[in-house]
Amino acid sequence: MICDCCGKEIEKPDHIGTGYGTLTNPDGSEEIHCYACCSVWEEGEMRSTGRATLYDCEKEVADWPGGLRFKVISRSTGDHNWGLKRYDVWFRGPDKRVWHGVRYGDMTQLVHCKRTKEAAS
Repeated sequence: MICDCCGKEIEKPDHIGTGYGTLTNPDGSEEIHCYACCSVWEEGEMRSTGRATLYDCEKEVADWPGGLRFKVISRSTGDHNWGLKRYDVWFRGPDKRVWHGVRYGDMTQLVHCKRTKEAAS
């Protein structure tokens, strides 16, 4: 299988996973991207939209392939009105801004992230 972005052959990793992700274009066609290109695409989306869904990895938040990682600056825990725990994280994003992410509950690692107006030091 060949990456539609960089043209390199996609190799299946030793760990779990396929080695690629798919991107659906506006016309409905699909492209296959290697993990490295997926991470580049995700960073571009973060910069242009100011939003991302990442994974909580203890001291970092990361994209699925793990090529895009951000060190957590601060973390807090609280309660959510659904009866779940709420976990908040702050990190320096790819645009040198502080980003805020929220994870709801203990049965997931998904962190819903948004860029703040605050510049990161």
